Amino acid sequence: MPSKKIDVLKDDQGLSIMIDWFTPMAYFFLFFTLFWNGILYFLIQNLWFGSNASFIAKLAPIFHVLVGLGLIYHVASLFLNKSFIEVSDGLLKIHHEPIPHYLKKKSIELETIKQLYVKEKISKTKNGVQRSYELRAILEEHQDIKLIKIAGLQSQDLFQLEKVLEEYIGIVDQPVKGEYGSKVYQLNVEKLDLLTNPQRSKVKTPLVNRSND
Repeated sequence: MPSKKIDVLKDDQGLSIMIDWFTPMAYFFLFFTLFWNGILYFLIQNLWFGSNASFIAKLAPIFHVLVGLGLIYHVASLFLNKSFIEVSDGLLKIHHEPIPHYLKKKSIELETIKQLYVKEKISKTKNGVQRSYELRAILEEHQDIKLIKIAGLQSQDLFQLEKVLEEYIGIVDQPVKGEYGSKVYQLNVEKLDLLTNPQRSKVKTPLVNRSND
């Protein structure tokens, strides 16, 4: 099922898509961040003001402090940040707000976009295999770039984004080697809430064997 993170607005000014970064995992990270920084606070308070430790010893937890700050930044991003995809004035623009993030802003001329597709990324972890999905674009001269990849977005969410953008920009859907997926979801882009159920099989003709959800 769609993750219910995406809002789409289509009007005379252009197409605007908002993707909320929040996922239920944000609560776990919030709890862990509070626990980590709470323990660290009492440790540092005792080390600096309740002991005769040397100055060098007092600097020992500096790495843990940096980790704590990183956790605060990550949790704040999950609760507050949103990604915006805008199509207007011949450009496709992507930016992330309000907290600055390492994800860079993008601005791409529409006439250079030849195809959009969804790609699956598989990484090995201690607990097995982790799958993530990203929306990519093929530009002129076969340049292949990543457009969007956000934790919590599932393959069906990105199929929705692909279809909305292709229909609005006027891109004829074509198969791409290495793309993922076998289903597409019927959309109504006039609605702000992009929540639909699977309606039909994906129309792309596979060039390679693909996995299913």
